[in-house]
Amino acid sequence: MRRMSSSMRALRLHGPQDLRLDTVPVPRLRPGTVKVRVEWNGICGSDLHHYTHPAVPATGFVHPLIGEEGPFVQGHEFSGRVVEVADDVTSVQVGAVGPWSRSCTTGPARRACAASPTCACSSASSG
Repeated sequence: MRRMSSSMRALRLHGPQDLRLDTVPVPRLRPGTVKVRVEWNGICGSDLHHYTHPAVPATGFVHPLIGEEGPFVQGHEFSGRVVEVADDVTSVQVGAVGPWSRSCTTGPARRACAASPTCACSSASSG
């Protein structure tokens, strides 16, 4: 397995129709999370909508569902391999491969996802 670097590339929305491929620090592992080496990423209709009609300011705004400050990484539907697991995570092992969704792993987003009859992320969540 390759060693993780301290930086990665991320497609981030900086403003209306302002996507940039930025070099950013690799996020630190937090309780209840896993780190996934992305091998494939899709751009869906909601990503396109955020690009053309952003509902929130991209830079300097803390998103209420994911708790992160913009600019926001685009592409929340991806697949890859788990390379690191927080100490409190028991449902996912290092080396697990699968589809993941970063938007339904913690807090209010996870509760909303779990309540959705169309969401299948309960088997692919990171916590």
